[in-house]
Amino acid sequence: MRFRLKDGIEGQANHEDLVDPGWNIDNIRVIGSLSALNNQEIILQKPEVSKLNVYPNPFNPVLNISFESKDLIKDAEMKIFNIKGQLIKSQTLNSEQMRNRKFVWDAMPYASGIYFVQLIINNQEKLTKKTLLLK
Repeated sequence: MRFRLKDGIEGQANHEDLVDPGWNIDNIRVIGSLSALNNQEIILQKPEVSKLNVYPNPFNPVLNISFESKDLIKDAEMKIFNIKGQLIKSQTLNSEQMRNRKFVWDAMPYASGIYFVQLIINNQEKLTKKTLLLK
């Protein structure tokens, strides 16, 4: 996408309707500016991302939960919510679960439906996945 900015409207320099040169596109204002970084290369790196996997999905009645994290995991908590957003299970992961990066949820006493699995790592990062229990 290219834009060419002009100082004026309809070829008239400094037109009275022109308050601030630039274009508005879907509430995003695009204006021209000069930068000290004109000839320098800017590299944007994607931050390392943790992953949460739930399988099988749909499941009956045992759900395997695995996770990956580039950071050292000091503590982790697994929370399970029903479709209404009610917390139905909360468990702090023990050292073996954190080392293996696996957790198993037995949903035998729960009804069929949609559930949300949330992993909180080091009280900072929250990862959430949706899963379906079919009985």
